[in-house]
Amino acid sequence: MNDKEVHASIDDLLDRAVRAINLGDRKTADALAGQVLAVDGGNTDAEELLAAPGDSGEIRRLTILFADLVDSTALSTRIDVEVYRTVIGRYRDEVTRLVNHYEGHIDSTKGDGLLAVFGHPKAHENDAHRAVYAGLDITHAIAALSERVRRRFGFDVSVRVGIHRGVVYLDTAQDDIYGLGANFAARVCAAAAPGTAAVSEPIERVVRDTFELEQLPPQTAKGIEGPIVLYRAVGERNVLTTTEGPVVGRERELAYLRQAWAQAKDGTLTTPGVAFEGEGGIGKTRLAYA
Repeated sequence: MNDKEVHASIDDLLDRAVRAINLGDRKTADALAGQVLAVDGGNTDAEELLAAPGDSGEIRRLTILFADLVDSTALSTRIDVEVYRTVIGRYRDEVTRLVNHYEGHIDSTKGDGLLAVFGHPKAHENDAHRAVYAGLDITHAIAALSERVRRRFGFDVSVRVGIHRGVVYLDTAQDDIYGLGANFAARVCAAAAPGTAAVSEPIERVVRDTFELEQLPPQTAKGIEGPIVLYRAVGERNVLTTTEGPVVGRERELAYLRQAWAQAKDGTLTTPGVAFEGEGGIGKTRLAYA
């Protein structure tokens, strides 16, 4: 197997282990987690599953986004309380708006830190991508907010965002999550530079074809053995730079798209739009750009 296939197999084993443990089949869950550790020693999700108590409630593997306002404690001591509350309120509104836009869910708000999950209560196949889009948009939105705050109040604000996919424990009664996955997302956030979004290795493996990512220097994190590998999300990857040459064997599809596009410009297109469907790797994105 190549690296991509190995990680896909690990993800499948972990998802099956989560399903087994939620069905009360601890023996199967432990066996699957053991298979993961056999090929990926030190996998934190597998270790978390093996250590999970039997009465821990529902367990999920979710994408977690943690956003934190930079140096907010120091800021609160320098400015008027009402001004601080106004700025914090605007910041929370922007983060919440963008998380909701990408159909994530704000799970908890503690001070100036906001934790959101993607994959619960509404799941999508591309929850990791949605979280990264949200994270990048949050950094841009808070940069714009900072300009407005500077003009009105004379100071700047900045945000850090961390994104991770891992095992968490759901407390549906309190609408809260806890566990290593949530804590790790906070550690990823703390490692991000002000005004940027950082992602963990499990996220990088899923979104690397869509986003330009820059590896950060090895980081240490409280409660995690050894250095952790993180990446800064730079932006969406420019597909045009990786799709050279003519499109071959898609003449019929291109003709249909050109016809639909002409009808859309004329206002005569009778369908809501055109959808690209098919398995990964068959060239949907290439066709769309062509």
